[in-house]
Amino acid sequence: MSNDESAGDIQSVDLPAVSTAIASTLSTLFPAFVSVQAMPDQGEIMDLPVPAVFIDLEQIEPAPDPGTGQSAVRCRFCAYLLIGPECQGHTRLLGSMVTAMIAALREQCWGVSAEPAEFVEAMPDGSRPELDNLVVWSVRWDQVIYLGEASWDWADSTGLTLLVGISPEVGPEYIQDYFDPKERLDELSTGRT
Repeated sequence: MSNDESAGDIQSVDLPAVSTAIASTLSTLFPAFVSVQAMPDQGEIMDLPVPAVFIDLEQIEPAPDPGTGQSAVRCRFCAYLLIGPECQGHTRLLGSMVTAMIAALREQCWGVSAEPAEFVEAMPDGSRPELDNLVVWSVRWDQVIYLGEASWDWADSTGLTLLVGISPEVGPEYIQDYFDPKERLDELSTGRT
């Protein structure tokens, strides 16, 4: 879930929209990248002006059901950071870009219905022959994405508040420790605890 949305404000999400949101966020965070692309075709990759970054979706696995009516999937994303070898100080510059990218992943939800990104690895990358004329690093992260629309919008038609206590701390002497499950879900999904 995004850092600025509540469970009732979740919009329907699909994976191309997530990739576009990632690219948009990275473009804002890293104006030094001449080009930031989400899942470009191979022909587009070869024509990217550098320095550039493009986002690829590498893997999708099931994730635990969030109980909201949405489908949860664990995705492995990769950001390929590209720079030309003719660029003065390209090794140092690319190292700075990679570490900044890793830092940007922390608690990042990209403004979509997702759990915070979990950094996996960063390394020099020679896996794409079409990029052999460039210096390339890849930064990978896993992230649980919630697809579709939430079926429970938390609309309150009773005017009452549901509070939850966790056993064994229940009863009148523990009422101050009870919590609103909507707020707790919002905190957990945005990484605030």
